[in-house]
Amino acid sequence: MRRHCYPADGDREAVVWHTESQPTIRAFHLDPDAPAARISKESDRLFSQQECRLEVLSIGRSDQKTDRRGSRVIIEQSSKFTTSVNGALDEDIATRIFYIYQSYTWSPFQISQELFNNLISHLNVSPSLLDIIQLFGEKPGPVEESFTSYFDNLTLSPEKGPQVDRRCSYEIGYTVKYVERHGRTFPTDPFSIRETGIYHKWDSSTVEHNWIIFQASKTTKAGVERLCAQLPELRHFQVHAAILLAASEQWRYYTNYLEKGFSKLIDRSFFTTVNGPIKDGDLNVDFSDIKNLQILTDKLHQISHLLILNMNVGAQVQSFVKRVKSAWLPLDFSVIWLFDECDAKIEEFLFSHRNHKGRIDSMIARSKGIFGLIRTTLDFRAVNLSSDINLKNKEINENVHDITMQGVLENSYMKRMVYQSTRDTRSMKIIALITAIFLPATLVATVFGSNFFGFEDNGGSAKLRVASNFWIYVVATASLLCVTISAWWWCLRVSRSRDNDEESNDGRNGTAEQSAVEESDCVTLPPRYSTNLQETRQVRDGRVS
Repeated sequence: MRRHCYPADGDREAVVWHTESQPTIRAFHLDPDAPAARISKESDRLFSQQECRLEVLSIGRSDQKTDRRGSRVIIEQSSKFTTSVNGALDEDIATRIFYIYQSYTWSPFQISQELFNNLISHLNVSPSLLDIIQLFGEKPGPVEESFTSYFDNLTLSPEKGPQVDRRCSYEIGYTVKYVERHGRTFPTDPFSIRETGIYHKWDSSTVEHNWIIFQASKTTKAGVERLCAQLPELRHFQVHAAILLAASEQWRYYTNYLEKGFSKLIDRSFFTTVNGPIKDGDLNVDFSDIKNLQILTDKLHQISHLLILNMNVGAQVQSFVKRVKSAWLPLDFSVIWLFDECDAKIEEFLFSHRNHKGRIDSMIARSKGIFGLIRTTLDFRAVNLSSDINLKNKEINENVHDITMQGVLENSYMKRMVYQSTRDTRSMKIIALITAIFLPATLVATVFGSNFFGFEDNGGSAKLRVASNFWIYVVATASLLCVTISAWWWCLRVSRSRDNDEESNDGRNGTAEQSAVEESDCVTLPPRYSTNLQETRQVRDGRVS
């Protein structure tokens, strides 16, 4: 039995893709240096500069009495790769599984470029593997998630003999997208779209299987290890059907989650009232529902495309299994049921994805009608709101007109009062003029008509006599004058203080009234206008002359 014999790491080039080993398949790669150039260009994004962890699981042969649970090795340095792998290559090892991980979905692989180059050189990997690894190492988004990759190579051995396992060698690689709960509080969507890369090579000359699995989920890892330990070497092609079924497990729960959110939007749009909520607990739609529906619809389109990508991969794997079957059947018809069983499992995967895609497409189609219903409801509310605003504006205009008419009416009242005051002022001027004319004579007559003055006959002539108590008149008059002036000054001071207080109160009340008017939806008539509002409207209607 031929075995691989690997040279020391220091004697190997940076990366060797061995395009010359299978010229019938590799002839399509015109430039043998292109794969090395591509991987060097993407090295910073794909490979870690600090972490290095390559997990290798070696499983024994099915025809040997050995423990097929396998031995696991963690390679953390590129210099130890050859020693670790060559040490596992003995006569009892038939399957090796290499796990390459990422710290998180969009981080580089936890492997150095040098160690990865050693791996692909040892396994004689097809350059098409680059199309798979280039889908990793960046944050997934609508663009990145829209790509997938698949390739397979089938080689018929020229050897003749009864052993069908020496008849056909193959390698296959693809990516499959799956859904898994991320366990984070943000974003609100509890599921995230993830991807696993699969590479499988079966060498009929050495009777060995080599697997490279990129970012394997726990379910995929456990399933691959269990089946590789249980199945004979000839039946490892059935593991791919199990990988596809494992990738479809969570899609049902994710579709149920999306349909639940979609049903809430349907309920809000169907059971909301056109005029808005009437009582507490009524469902109501607004612009945010249109936004959420658009986001959900965009996500549904994205998921529908991902399901199509998975179905394309499943169809390619199914076609690959049929090609392997056609290469094996001329020698042994007893293996037909193995391929039929694998084909049935892949068909189960395709049926499940078609079912999920049908549900997604149904929600996309229904979302168009829901979007139209919500938009129509909001447009009708906008029309009603505009009508209400117009009615309020009309009422405001009427109130403003009433206030204006009230001002006109008060101006007419003020005009009458001014005219009356002017006429009274003219009358007072006449009275004041007459009073000013007769006031001196009145004062003289009053003073000399009192008992303080008298005339005496003094030898035929009259003599004016002033009473001795005249000072009492002078003192009383001066005292009353002081009291009158003091009372007038006190009254004036009290009146000015009261006017200042009223002006301050009027200023505060005016500010409060202005704020209240600005915050209110309509104009409210001041109290002093309310009593004359009916009269103002009569004036407006022409019923008052």
